[in-house]
Amino acid sequence: MIKGDIVLIPFPFSDLNGSKLRPAVVLIESELDVTVCFITSQLKWQHSTYILVHSIVMSRIFYLIERGV
Repeated sequence: MIKGDIVLIPFPFSDLNGSKLRPAVVLIESELDVTVCFITSQLKWQHSTYILVHSIVMSRIFYLIERGV
């Protein structure tokens, strides 16, 4: 993974009973870990549709991935 890559990351459910693959953008990568920010197409002002036109990076949710785990 390098900075700017779009990757699929297992994102845990709020009850920690499972996870779902979610898209994320790589922000920082080092030998030990990678910091990503999740991407969503669910905009609060947008009505739900099957056509994904707009997407945003969820800048309030960051995730640290340890390499080798």
